[in-house]
Amino acid sequence: MNKTKRSRPAWVKRALRPNSFRVEPLEPRVLLSADPVFSPIAAALAGDRQDIKSLTEAYSAQQSSTSSVSVPLLSRLLSNPAAISAAQTFAVDATLFDIGQLSLQSGLLGGAVRVAGNEVLGGSGAFEGDLTVEGLLSPGYSPGVQNLGTLTLGAGSATLFEIAGATPGTGANFYDQINVSGLASLDGQIQVDLLNGYRPTDGQVFNVLTYGSVSGGFASGSGLIDAGEGVYFEVLTASKGLSLKAHVLDASTAQLVSALRSAVSANDQALQDRVGQWLNFDYFRNNSSYSFTGSIALGEGFSLSGSATLGFTNNVVIAGQTVDVFTLGLENASGHLGLDANSTSAPGLKFTDADLGVLWLRSENLANDGGWLWAEGTVSGLSMVGSSNVSLTASSLTLDFAQGLGTTGGVANTTLLDLSAAARSVVVGSTTYTFDSATTTERAAVSGTGSLNMAGLVSVSGTLGFASSVSGLLAAGTGITARMNAGGVSLGLDNASLGLAIDSNNTYQFEASGSFYVNGGGFANVSATSALLRLNTTGVTQAEKVLQVGGLSHTLSAMGATADPVLNVTGLQARIGESLQVSGNLSFERDATTGNLEVVASNASASVRVGDMRAG
Repeated sequence: MNKTKRSRPAWVKRALRPNSFRVEPLEPRVLLSADPVFSPIAAALAGDRQDIKSLTEAYSAQQSSTSSVSVPLLSRLLSNPAAISAAQTFAVDATLFDIGQLSLQSGLLGGAVRVAGNEVLGGSGAFEGDLTVEGLLSPGYSPGVQNLGTLTLGAGSATLFEIAGATPGTGANFYDQINVSGLASLDGQIQVDLLNGYRPTDGQVFNVLTYGSVSGGFASGSGLIDAGEGVYFEVLTASKGLSLKAHVLDASTAQLVSALRSAVSANDQALQDRVGQWLNFDYFRNNSSYSFTGSIALGEGFSLSGSATLGFTNNVVIAGQTVDVFTLGLENASGHLGLDANSTSAPGLKFTDADLGVLWLRSENLANDGGWLWAEGTVSGLSMVGSSNVSLTASSLTLDFAQGLGTTGGVANTTLLDLSAAARSVVVGSTTYTFDSATTTERAAVSGTGSLNMAGLVSVSGTLGFASSVSGLLAAGTGITARMNAGGVSLGLDNASLGLAIDSNNTYQFEASGSFYVNGGGFANVSATSALLRLNTTGVTQAEKVLQVGGLSHTLSAMGATADPVLNVTGLQARIGESLQVSGNLSFERDATTGNLEVVASNASASVRVGDMRAG
């Protein structure tokens, strides 16, 4: 899988670089944040020259109206009085501040500091006062350890824990830790990042947050799944702390994460984050659905894109298995079935209007790597792409997809759960797709009524099914009517079965077997034991192969390297004109150059009747 890292806002990326604040020479004046808490200090600095004494007096006056001071600029000024006399201005948005400076200024600050919404508090050290964070709290540079008196996280805050080792500490090969001696009031988002290629082992625990007491909890999480490293984190709480427990990401969840893609790639992390929160349902208790515009790759060559809604239900028992249930609805989506959706030459089916319901089950048994996937829907606006030799006409086809995922008992999971006693439904627009099949065999096909035309040589119509394969596109059919025209005669099959294999180079093998049909050429009173129509444009002899397309199947017989359609008829009985009676095994072939009908017979008999006389 491709590793996906969370994309932080640009101001956060800048702020996480130490000493990244901007200094610009201006008139002899120091400009402060527009935050109201700065108004007394801003007034104190309004003159041409100020010193630390007037600044602290202004702060003391401010304490009568507010109990905390915002971090922007003030901690920089207090730790660097020369900045005042140098008459410089500091950019107060996207600014990084160091907890080490707060510890030096804790007495002056009155023991209360607020990190505003567009600011970052980083570094390692101790601040025994009351810290309120509405921006980003990120220990170290990184990782690092912060020790606090009390901590209040606002609803819009983010707390980032970076993990680069097995123990907490400052510098490389450690992980972030925040220790609060008093009350930790939690809210906002918990963020997790793996650093420096570090990959935790399954079951490894990271004690990222300790506290004397706690209220609230993180409202959301980001980075709880790292698909690139094949890891997800379980959020665990205790009376004195919060920890992250690493787990190997099971195959079924990994496939779900990798299958979903947002139309805006920057939003892919949001999809992963929502799944990560759902895997931590016991902590976040949030199973609200998530809507996005994007794509899903079901596997077996199926891909669709459009407006989607992803849903989740925790802890459901189906067929004796305790599972997490993911549902996905796609409406008015476009899609592709074939080797490569981005190729204009690879054979495939394209659809421009698809409605789809997807049911995705993940085993909650951590020792079981298995999962199950079903999809049902309708696809319209169909066309054959990548092949000038075969064309398709169909108004609508039905999608039926069911696959086992991952492994069970150490072997590939190729069987499905019986859903008949625990049906699940997915609502897509005005349509409800109900998954209640007792069938436990895998399948992957789109099927329905349609017509195929093979370069004007043979045309077929009936119930067709299509599936992708490693070599190209497969089709099977039933109730097929097949026709070829030669020498003014229409020949073919009725009520036939069909097999078609289109290779990646767009050559193909075609075969249909059924009841013999002929019209024209003076044929009358026709009957036959069987009839077989074949066409092979690959240029090489083909061995027998079995095609399984959803619920349809056909065995392609071994065939020679002929590029012309041949209709083999066994046990033919027919009258030609008024006097010729023929019987036996006949082969009808259309001459590629002239279009004439050529006939070869074996084990045949023919007789001519004139009056009461017959000769043959």
